[in-house]
Amino acid sequence: MYVMIKNLEQVVSMVLNSFQDPHPRVRWAAINAVGQLSTDLGPELQVQYHQRVLPALAGAMDDFQNPRVQAHAASAVLNFSENCTPDILTPYLDGIVSKLLVLLQNGKQMVQEGALTALVSVADSSQEQFQKYYDAVMPYLKAILINANDKSNRMLRAKSMECISLVGMAVGKDKFRDDAKQIMEVLMSLQGSQMEADDPTTSYMLQAWARLCKCLGQDFLPYMNVVMPSLLQSAQLKPDVTITSADSDADIDEDDDSIEMITVGDKRIGIRTSVLEEKATACNMLCCYADELKEGFFPWIDQVAPTLVPLLKFYFHEEVRKAAVSAMPELLRSAKLAVEKGLAQGHNESYIKQLSDYIIPALVEALHKEPEVEICASILDALKECVQISGALLDENQVRCIVDEIKQVLQPVHQENKSEQKGPRQRTSVQKKENCLRKKITTSSRKAKSVYLAAMMC
Repeated sequence: MYVMIKNLEQVVSMVLNSFQDPHPRVRWAAINAVGQLSTDLGPELQVQYHQRVLPALAGAMDDFQNPRVQAHAASAVLNFSENCTPDILTPYLDGIVSKLLVLLQNGKQMVQEGALTALVSVADSSQEQFQKYYDAVMPYLKAILINANDKSNRMLRAKSMECISLVGMAVGKDKFRDDAKQIMEVLMSLQGSQMEADDPTTSYMLQAWARLCKCLGQDFLPYMNVVMPSLLQSAQLKPDVTITSADSDADIDEDDDSIEMITVGDKRIGIRTSVLEEKATACNMLCCYADELKEGFFPWIDQVAPTLVPLLKFYFHEEVRKAAVSAMPELLRSAKLAVEKGLAQGHNESYIKQLSDYIIPALVEALHKEPEVEICASILDALKECVQISGALLDENQVRCIVDEIKQVLQPVHQENKSEQKGPRQRTSVQKKENCLRKKITTSSRKAKSVYLAAMMC
């Protein structure tokens, strides 16, 4: 990587010269190289060479004789803009957005999808600077959302949802409000229709609803009754697992990209990843709603808490556990704010105590069993917040359990310090690997201490 950065001028010049090659495959490969360099060498590449790269990509989008080149140029714009600050991107927005709009009107679905994906990234990277293009862009996005109804257009429709919701977030509620109602009516209609299991619309729609909530804030509350049933259903999905003996000829399609194969001892396990990904997305969205709506989320706590708390120990998928952990303090905060503001439908402080008694021991138990260091750190963060929210509602027993478990978390750090004092020559290779992991938990130990102090102050 250092060698590439050191010779970046030569690399960029060589690649950009190939944009003019007479053969479309060479041009495609050059665009591919720019996309990869933008990801691997960003943001240095963007800062130093934006004035050369972005015009070259814009020019490549004019290659109407070669739709694959056009689509790939749009995808490379995405790669480049992901590591761009608004001040770098803004001077080029007029040219890029106008060309992407032309591609959106192209008959080739591949080109349209590339343009939508690029627009998502450009809007996200430029934020409020994108407002001036909103009136030109949104009609095309809505047209795709409404009219892309064929099975072959499912991904195009899904991408339009992603783009619309991210553009809405970029420009803000005031600008987006007039179109939001119509868009949400379309989404509600889609949600009520029967979709096939492999339809990407479901996953994209879950994320689009959450972004719309983030954009509209409390104005989104009237739509929660529509959103929550399917969201809870996705969060409650059971893992699709097939277990056979390792030498069995039983059917597990190893060529199916949606199935992940794991061999454990004499067993072969097939897990359908699409189910796990939908579940993880739904759990993340539940956390997002609780965080954004605060006390407005209170009516759903009694359904969401029993759904997410068991997922603190869902070992099939890390993202599910991470989302469940992040949601715990948000649920407690929502309950506390609702009670304090008189919005808790007859519930009082005892409800917060009941919820706290459910969540905090579950977090402590999850911390004890969690195999991943990073998730342990997240659990410690969540415990700290939950302790601060619950305050005096915590009893002595709970405080003792929290402190005892934190001592267990701190123990590896203490052992590492003692090991380091012995000197490197006395360590085995196994110890070195263990210490490598333990160094990651030093941050967790600081968080643990803050949880301990918060608990002691209750």
